[in-house]
Amino acid sequence: MSDLSLPNTEVNDFLAKKKEIDGKIKWKNKGKAYLEWSSILLDEYGISIPTARIILTANQDEELYKFTFVLDYRGQNIRRLDIDDTHKRTNPSTCPEYPGVKITGNHMHVWNQENGINCVVPVDIPARDKTHQEWFEFFLNDVKLIYNNEYVIPPLTKGYPRLF
Repeated sequence: MSDLSLPNTEVNDFLAKKKEIDGKIKWKNKGKAYLEWSSILLDEYGISIPTARIILTANQDEELYKFTFVLDYRGQNIRRLDIDDTHKRTNPSTCPEYPGVKITGNHMHVWNQENGINCVVPVDIPARDKTHQEWFEFFLNDVKLIYNNEYVIPPLTKGYPRLF
């Protein structure tokens, strides 16, 4: 359940801490042509953080090249990287960065207490300039996450049948 009372200081403190992904990538069919993988996180001492997880989704259609990388903390997506060159959205006027601005393309959702995850900042890198693994590493670096297991690319196909 969402908790909009999650203070900005708590989110920033959590983001600043060293965290590790506990688990190997195992893509699962999420339905509607999407794949998903998620894992809980460990703190710097190797202890499970039950309120934190990473969630990755990928559209199976290689031609669409759409991916999402989420850091969830206490039921909130405190960071979400959306890779989709064609996606359009407009920030609320109360966002600290880019207030009221229409953003097209790849972007990072950034949590703040007033707007939740509704504020985004553009990521000015075309989607296909990076592989899925490079985007994964880009996200891990941004949220200070470590992944020590073997990377597994999502199994994409050309012209995956549209189910939506």
